[in-house]
Amino acid sequence: MFKSLKVFRTCYLSVRLYSSSSSQLPYQESKLLIKLRDAHFSRYRTSFQLRPHNLYYFKNIQDCSLLIKNHIQGTNVNQWSLLNSSFKMLETYSPTKFVKNNSDAMLERFFVLLYLSLHTYCSVSYYEIPNFKRIVKLIDFNIKDGFVRKYDKMPKDIDIDRDIDLDIIVNQLINEYCFNYSTNLHSQILDKVAYSNIRNSLYLVLLYFKEHGENYTIKDLSNWLISLNSSSIAVSYKSIDGLGKSVPIFIIKDFLMRQPRSAEDINILIKLYDQYCCNNSFEIVKENNLPSIFKNLVHGSVSYNTAKLSKLVEIFMDRQLISLQDRNWKIMISNSLIYELSQTNVVKIKDPRFFYDILNAQQLIILKLTKLYPEVTVNDLLSIEGYLGLTETLANLHQFEKAGKMMELAKQEDKQFLLNSLKKEGFEKISANKDTNDKSFKEFYIEQISKKDLKRLELQARMFSSELKLCSTSSDLIEAFSRLTRSTHSKFLLVKYPIIWRTYVLKLKQFKLLTSGKARKIWEQYHTLITESEQLITYNIDSRFITELIKSIDSISYVNEIIGLITRNGKALNSNVLNAYLLKLYKQSKSELNYEIFTKNSRQGRNLEIKKLFDLENGSNYKKNAMHYQYLESKNFNKTIDYVRSLYRHISTPKRSTISSMLLGESYVNPLNIYKLYKTELGSRKLRPDENCLLALLNAVIVFDNYKDNNKGFKDEFLKWDNQYASQIVISEMKKNCYQDISKSTLNIQNNQEDGILIYPSDQIWFKYIKMLYKFNYTDELIFILKWWESLKFIPPKLLLLDYLARLPFDLSNDLRKHGEKYFLNKIQPDRIKSEMEFNNTTTNTEFHTTYSQQIGRERLSKDQDIYLLSKWPWPTRDELDNYRIVMEANFVKEIETKEHKNKTKSYT
Repeated sequence: MFKSLKVFRTCYLSVRLYSSSSSQLPYQESKLLIKLRDAHFSRYRTSFQLRPHNLYYFKNIQDCSLLIKNHIQGTNVNQWSLLNSSFKMLETYSPTKFVKNNSDAMLERFFVLLYLSLHTYCSVSYYEIPNFKRIVKLIDFNIKDGFVRKYDKMPKDIDIDRDIDLDIIVNQLINEYCFNYSTNLHSQILDKVAYSNIRNSLYLVLLYFKEHGENYTIKDLSNWLISLNSSSIAVSYKSIDGLGKSVPIFIIKDFLMRQPRSAEDINILIKLYDQYCCNNSFEIVKENNLPSIFKNLVHGSVSYNTAKLSKLVEIFMDRQLISLQDRNWKIMISNSLIYELSQTNVVKIKDPRFFYDILNAQQLIILKLTKLYPEVTVNDLLSIEGYLGLTETLANLHQFEKAGKMMELAKQEDKQFLLNSLKKEGFEKISANKDTNDKSFKEFYIEQISKKDLKRLELQARMFSSELKLCSTSSDLIEAFSRLTRSTHSKFLLVKYPIIWRTYVLKLKQFKLLTSGKARKIWEQYHTLITESEQLITYNIDSRFITELIKSIDSISYVNEIIGLITRNGKALNSNVLNAYLLKLYKQSKSELNYEIFTKNSRQGRNLEIKKLFDLENGSNYKKNAMHYQYLESKNFNKTIDYVRSLYRHISTPKRSTISSMLLGESYVNPLNIYKLYKTELGSRKLRPDENCLLALLNAVIVFDNYKDNNKGFKDEFLKWDNQYASQIVISEMKKNCYQDISKSTLNIQNNQEDGILIYPSDQIWFKYIKMLYKFNYTDELIFILKWWESLKFIPPKLLLLDYLARLPFDLSNDLRKHGEKYFLNKIQPDRIKSEMEFNNTTTNTEFHTTYSQQIGRERLSKDQDIYLLSKWPWPTRDELDNYRIVMEANFVKEIETKEHKNKTKSYT
C-alpha cells in the first residue's frame, strides 16, 4: 500500500506541475520525475502488456492516468465502455487543446469526463476499487482545470439557464446508467466528490451546448450514453438511428470501431459508414495507412458477409480515398487493400462464394484504378503487395496456374526492388529533383520502401508465406520451410511474422500431415525460437496458428500448457483459440463422464446453469470478446465439465462462434437440455445460429439415440424438446436457417436486400443430417435433399453421395444411380454447355476480371445447365454402392453387439 501511495503521489505531483501555468519544469526536477516514472512503470508494462508505442512519448500526466488505469483493470469493475477513450483523453490532455475554435474536440473531452465520472460513480463495486478516492480526485482536478482554462472561472461562478435543474438531470443519468447494468446504489455508500464530478462534467457539456448554439437535448445526451453502453451493435444502433445531426461524429466513430459478431452487425456498420464517411470530421485517409475504421469493416465483412465487400470497397474508393490528393499514395494504399482482403482468418469456410467475393472486390479496386489513371498500365499499377494479394486469393480458389503467374510477377518486383539487400543509400538519388506526383509509381514505391525497414521485412515474410501456400507436394513444403529455419535472417522473420507459421500449419493440414506429434514438435520449435529471441510467448501471436495446433494435439495437459504460456502475462485469448480450447475440454469431459449424464437420475443435477453476469467489456471501443486471463487460472474442479462450464460463464459477452462451440460441446454431455440452451443463448442476444449451432442439435439427437439403450429408463423413448420430437425440431431449424435456393438469394443481394445471414451447409452437416433422417425413417425428407442440392448448385463429394444413395430406399437408390450413370453421363456432352464454375479469361483491362455469375453460377441456370450440373456429380458404380451398403450394415451390427455386451456387463455388475 505504501508503494502504491508513493507512486500515486509522484504521478499526482507530475500532473500538477505539468498542468501549471509554467509548462517548463526545472531540469533537475524533470529528470527526477522521469526516473521515478521509468522505475515504477516498467513493471506495469510487463504485467499488463502495454504496447511499446503507448509508452514512447509520455508526459507526466499520462503516467498518472496509466497508473490509475492499471489499478482499475486489476479490480472487479463490472462495466467497460469508453474507459479506454477516457484515459486516452487524460493521456493526451494539454492546456493548449482547450481552445474555443476546436469545438468538436472540446465536446468530446467534456463528454468523456462525464462518461468517466458516471462509470466510476455507478460501478457496482466502486467502493472496493483500490485508490478510489484518488481516481475521483484526479477526475475532479481535470474537470475544474477544464473550467478554468475554458471559462477562466469555477463552476459555481458560471451562469446557466435557470429552468435547468442540474440535480434532477444528474439523478436521471445515474438511474439510466445503473438501470442498463441492473446495479443498485445505496445512499449510505454515495460519495459526495464523485457525485460532484458528474454534476460538474454535465455542467461543462451543457455550457458547451449553450455557447455553440447546438440543438442537442438531454434526451440526445442520454441516447449517446445508451449507445456507448450497449453490448449489442443492434441495440446501440437503435438508440442513435434517426437522430441525424444530433449525433456527434466521435460517437459514430466509436460505434464503427465495434467488432461485428454476425452478418446483421456488419450490415448495420456498413450502412452507417455509407452515411457518414463523407463527413469532414470523419477519419481522414492518411498516407501509407488504411483507416482503422475501414479496416475493421473489411475484417468484419470477410468474417461474416463477403457479399458486402464490393460495396464497401466502392464506397471507400469513390468517397474516401478520393480525399487523398497524391496519386502515388492512392495507388499504394489500393495495393495494401488488395493484400488486406486476401488475409482471411476465418477458420471454417463453407460458402463456395467466399473467395469469389474477395476476388471480385480485388478486381474492383484494379478497375477503379485503371479508370482513374487510364494512361498507366495494370502492371505499373500493381506492387508486390497487390500481386501477393491476388496470388493468395487465386490459390485459395485452386487456380494454381494463375496464382503461379501472379507469384512470378511478384518475384520480378522483388528483384527490381532488391528487397533482400535493400539499403536506403542506394535510393537517395532516385528522382531526387522530382515532385512526388511527377515520379512514376515504381520510383515512388522504391523510395518509400527504402525508408522503412519494417515494411521491407513484412514484404519478405509475405513472400515466404505465399511461396509456402503454392507448394504442390508435401516434400516441397517441408523443404521450403526447412530452408527458412536454417537462415538467421529468416529466423527473425519467423519470430516477428507468425503468418509464416500459420501458412505452414494449414498446408500440413491440407496434406493430412498435421498429426498430434507433428503439432507438438512445431509448437516446441516455435517456443524455442521465441525463447531464444528473448521475447514473451505472447509476442505477435497468430490465433489461427495456435487454433490449429490445439485442434491437432491429443493431450489435454499439453494444450493446457500452451494456454498457460499464452495467458501468463495477461494476454487475453482470441475467440478462435478460446473456441478450440472449449471444444477440447468438452471432448475430455465426454470421456470422463462416460455418458452417465444420460441416466434419468442425473437429469436435474447436470443441467447447465447460465448465470446472468454483468458485462465486463460491453463493446465500445474495440469490443473485447476474449476471456480475460484471470479466469484461466487453475482451480480445484472435481471434473473437467465443471471447469469448462465455469470458463464459459465468465465470458462477459461471448461471440456467436463461442456460443456455438459451447453448444456443440454440451451436445455430447447434455442432449436433454441442448435446445433450451440453444434458444436462451442465441435468443437473449438476438443472434441467428451458425453451422455449429445446427450441428449441436443434430449431434444431440444422434448421441442420445446411440446411448439410450445403455439405461433401462430410456427404452423405447425418443428425445423430446418442448414436448416435440427433437428430430422434427432439427428438420425445421435446418430449413429455416440454411439456404434453400442459392439463385434466389443472389437476387436478394442484387436488389439490396439484407443477406448473408443464412448458412451454406458443409459436408459435415449433410452427413449428420442424412444420418438422422435415415435413423428416424424420414424418407420424404431424404428424397427432398436431392432437389435441395440441385437448388443450391451443390456438387457433393463422392463419399457423401455414396452415403446418401445407400440410405435411400433400395429401389429408388438403384434407379437414381442408373439414371445418373447412363443418362447424365452419356446423353449430355460436356462441351455443349459451359460449366457455371468455369473461370473466364476473356475480359478487359485485366486478365483476372470475371463476372459473378461466371464464377459461381448464382443466376438461374437453364434446364440443360441443371442437367449438366448433375452430370458433374461423381456417380458411383453399382459395385461401389453395394460395397458401401455392406460396410454400413456391418458397422450397424457391430454397434448393436457392442451395446448388448455393455448391457450384459452392467447386469452382471
